[in-house]
Amino acid sequence: MTIHIEHRLDLFLPEEVEQIIELGDALVLSEGKIKDDKVDHSIRNSKIAWIHPGKDTWWLFDRAIMVFKSGLPFSTLQSMQYTVYYDKGHYDFHRDIGTGDEIMKARVNVGILQLSSPSDYKGGVLQIKHKSVKGGAFRGRYNKDGSTSQKLETRPDDKANAITTVSKDSILVEQDQVIDVMKMKGMVTTFPIQLEHRVTPVTSGVRKTLIMWGLK
Repeated sequence: MTIHIEHRLDLFLPEEVEQIIELGDALVLSEGKIKDDKVDHSIRNSKIAWIHPGKDTWWLFDRAIMVFKSGLPFSTLQSMQYTVYYDKGHYDFHRDIGTGDEIMKARVNVGILQLSSPSDYKGGVLQIKHKSVKGGAFRGRYNKDGSTSQKLETRPDDKANAITTVSKDSILVEQDQVIDVMKMKGMVTTFPIQLEHRVTPVTSGVRKTLIMWGLK
């Protein structure tokens, strides 16, 4: 099975990222919860607020349509989640889909926009799990112009190495182990809702993100 994890650097201007931060910081944050509306800091330790469609945010929801344009088909968008991870904040492996909430059950795509610069915090790495590609994996590196140098590598034991293919427009990632998403302010990472992902513990500073979902 081939899974597409797409990263986009061209959807949000720096001043738009700052505008989103202003929107989020003006909201009242509450505890991020897990199944059955519980707070459990051993699993999830984050603060969240919801950004709803309105006269000051319509542009953001219009942009989210572009975020999911190349993903799985969707018909509408959920309100967005402004998420803040302080020191020791984290979220263990999970899927952004549930069985009790009708909205969560309708999710098909997730998009995560990084709002913090890598220098703003340590730790707090977004990690994603997905299926392997037998016998090899793509290796890639960022060039100064935003393009990618890549090649397909194989191993004698037929196990895939850690992979990353990166371009200015998108990234295709495939491997049989957990991958780390590069920290980059203004980059949006999108992937199918069934993929498990987590945020490793923040060891210092503050990590801010905007979470978007496409619904059936």
